[in-house]
Amino acid sequence: MTPADTTLSAKAQSEITDGDKHWPASMVFLTAWLMPATTTLRTNHVSLKRAYTVHIIAALITFMLIMFFIAWDEADEPVTFLGILDTLASNICGLFEIDPRFQKESILIILSTILLIEIGFIVLALLVTPWGAEDEPIGTSFTHALRQTWLHTTHAITAVLLIGVLLIPIYRAQRHSWQTHVSSLPQPPQQPINSQAWKDYQVAVMQYQQQTKPAREKYLRNLPWYSKYDEEIHILPSLAVSTWILWALLSAVGVNRKTKPIDRPPMCERCGYNLTATPMDSRCPECGRSVLQSLGVDTRRGTLWQQRNTIGRFRAWWRCNLNVIFRPKWLGQQIQLRSFSTDHHRFLVIHLVSIFFISFIGGIGIILSMAAAMSMPLPEVRLIVIISILLGYLTAVAIIAIVLLSAGLIGLIYQIKDKRNLLNGSVQIACYLSGYLVLWTIFAAFVVMEVFIHMDKIQQLNRMIRLNMGPLMLLVWFLPNLLCLIGYWLLIAKGTSAARYANR
Repeated sequence: MTPADTTLSAKAQSEITDGDKHWPASMVFLTAWLMPATTTLRTNHVSLKRAYTVHIIAALITFMLIMFFIAWDEADEPVTFLGILDTLASNICGLFEIDPRFQKESILIILSTILLIEIGFIVLALLVTPWGAEDEPIGTSFTHALRQTWLHTTHAITAVLLIGVLLIPIYRAQRHSWQTHVSSLPQPPQQPINSQAWKDYQVAVMQYQQQTKPAREKYLRNLPWYSKYDEEIHILPSLAVSTWILWALLSAVGVNRKTKPIDRPPMCERCGYNLTATPMDSRCPECGRSVLQSLGVDTRRGTLWQQRNTIGRFRAWWRCNLNVIFRPKWLGQQIQLRSFSTDHHRFLVIHLVSIFFISFIGGIGIILSMAAAMSMPLPEVRLIVIISILLGYLTAVAIIAIVLLSAGLIGLIYQIKDKRNLLNGSVQIACYLSGYLVLWTIFAAFVVMEVFIHMDKIQQLNRMIRLNMGPLMLLVWFLPNLLCLIGYWLLIAKGTSAARYANR
């Protein structure tokens, strides 16, 4: 997942003007899932009303696709297109067959579900707003994020289509294989109606199981590949599709829209005093800071990571990681708010790869320690790998959510205090704190393993305080992670506070 890598180059963006390069809103059905950055630049003129119309149309098409695949899965053999359509019509009619006794409740449930989905899209737009925020009114940043969130509902059409075409034939083949196997076996004994024949029935069941055991073992040995690896077929394509959707959305929201920065008077970067007509060789009348330190050409030249081509990538990487943790205000004095950049996006993506592999290895350790603590048999190696991949993926997605949510909250607080959209600054600091997030991931995995390794001590504590085991284990895991989250927020706040009066 590399949202920054798909952002158009400056040359490509300069070729896109505000005139004849505009695309109609309907083009997102064809291009948004393949060229999210280009589509955003050419549909950024689309009104929210039209974007919402596209969102509704895409949602209806997605719903019909889901119903079509359900009908395909339920259609009788031999499968024909007309047979699928007949099952589809029957299923849709069944949706509208509401029991008159529960008509109000059913309508309320349907409307509530639709409302929750729409609220979910608005929450998603709020969450990704910092990712594409620029030096603009905060409402403009949210409008851009909401527009792209609605327009990119069209991704669901392609996602459902790909998953359905892949999985439905496999479902049907698995079911046909099982039915063929069952039909080759002798009929099982019928369950008795009265209790007198129950013992005879149990004996008959045991005899039936012994009789059919060789055939079942042979069936399991000769399972087709799509039955042996059904977990991989279910999980891995779903993770790939969800990664692609997330990449496309972040690429669309984080594109350079060439927004004209808001005209502001030159300010003292320490106290925000208006330095208009103040000589460069003088000092701020309010705090005494040199005017040159606020308005000079060497002020806010960008972070060390942005200068990586000059000072070296590795040096820029480790110094940026250390500075943002131990000197967050100093880093906040280097970031630029009025110049567009995706370097912080790239910085986060690099560390997301590390976080995935750390969580993957941690997942294996957690499974082994849990099995040892609870005296449970270990699952198959491939299942351990799948669970660890899933844990690594979910951890990476959770980190993205934490970055966006934290940047949004801190940026909103400073918007209220200073009346300036600082989402661009807060998200830069949040992304440059990726090294902190890597350390947090290692610590969280270590805590979980320690919980299972020292299960006996936790049980002794449980007996002392008389608390259920589940809530106690959750509390032991939650409190350290809460402290890490609070520390992350404090570092973002310190860095953002140093960017409040940025002139660049």
